[in-house]
Amino acid sequence: MDQTEERKSRYVAHPSTLSKSFNNWILEFKNLKVMKKNSEKRVEDLENFNTRLTPVYEAILKENIDIGHTWIVVESMERLYEVKSPRSHSVDLLEGTCTCHRWRVNGFPCAHACVAIQATREDIYSFVDPYFTTEWYNNTYQEIILPIPNYDKPRSYDPSDRVIVPFHVPPPGRRRAQRFKNTWEKQKRHMMCTKCFTLGHHNRATCPMI
Repeated sequence: MDQTEERKSRYVAHPSTLSKSFNNWILEFKNLKVMKKNSEKRVEDLENFNTRLTPVYEAILKENIDIGHTWIVVESMERLYEVKSPRSHSVDLLEGTCTCHRWRVNGFPCAHACVAIQATREDIYSFVDPYFTTEWYNNTYQEIILPIPNYDKPRSYDPSDRVIVPFHVPPPGRRRAQRFKNTWEKQKRHMMCTKCFTLGHHNRATCPMI
């Protein structure tokens, strides 16, 4: 089983919202057409990519290997190693983790992991997530975006094509000035007289006790 099948990676991205992260990533490409960008990336791959990883990450892998070539690696148990760099870090090749946390976050072996992997004499590329390989890069841009011709489309906007909103025509008959009241609404409400403090149809001015 591939070492990376059960591991999940964030690839150094911790956005609060996906749209914000994506907009920041494509900021410099917003004015480019997708068809042109795909074509350029496809040509770039054919001309420059002759390694298992993309050139950027191939250089990072070599740098990590060079950084730790003088470090001491001690095997604790099968696929668990202690790397002294000079601080001591624990590298778990089975889980794909290091106590520096760079491997888990980036999905790419850190310098401590590279030294431990080399101590096993295994293929170091098998510990790199496929996301960083040239093969995955090729798959990203292999689809061809066909041109969208517009020769059969009108050149300019025709005002006669507007959709005109119809005028509102009131229904026939006399318009009602007010709604019909219900029976209970027609009943007069009893008032309390502030003179005799009784309910009735009079007030203080018309109170019979004056």
